[in-house]
Amino acid sequence: MRTLLISSVLATLPALVLAAGAAGVWKTQTGKNGGSLEVTISACGDKTCGKITKAYGSDGAVDKGYKNLGKPIISNMASDSGNG
Repeated sequence: MRTLLISSVLATLPALVLAAGAAGVWKTQTGKNGGSLEVTISACGDKTCGKITKAYGSDGAVDKGYKNLGKPIISNMASDSGNG
């Protein structure tokens, strides 16, 4: 189930990262299992990176035991200068 949630995040976050002002804390949409993630997006050198900083269970409570906390979910992303 958590793999599905991470897959959903990976599918939707690139568009956010390319948007101006993407740095900050973003909450994902609720996944099929009812949980969601907070992802902190920031600069890493001249690229954009993001890591999972909080997880929520289907009941909305913080899941402090989520095994992917602190792990990168976005790394070394850069805008495509040909796309504006």
